[in-house]
Amino acid sequence: MVSDELKDNEDAAKKVAASVSRMNKGVEALSENFEEWHDILVNSDESSQEYSEALSDLRSAMTDLLDVDSAFVSSEFLTNTANMELMKKAAEGDAAAIDALRVALAEDIICQILVVDNFSDVSTEI
Repeated sequence: MVSDELKDNEDAAKKVAASVSRMNKGVEALSENFEEWHDILVNSDESSQEYSEALSDLRSAMTDLLDVDSAFVSSEFLTNTANMELMKKAAEGDAAAIDALRVALAEDIICQILVVDNFSDVSTEI
């Protein structure tokens, strides 16, 4: 019994360590690149390759930072002005900003689900 509990604790500790390591990777990517990505996303044409690459790179950093799959990180979330302010703070290691980004992402995911669900309802009615 005790050995089972120790094994469970070891597994949990490994998962936490992996999550923290991934988050640190995201913070590092943000701190090294956020200003450039922000400048491109604010000033470049959305159809440009430069814009697409910056958006993709920012998405990758945010998936690491928030420990989520990239499919859940929408372009709207990434380019939202308030979220970009939080990303800037997160790039500086601000834990409160990271927590706020988690909340904002959860809200964005819920909105995405509601839009898809409402679209599904409309398409079945047609």
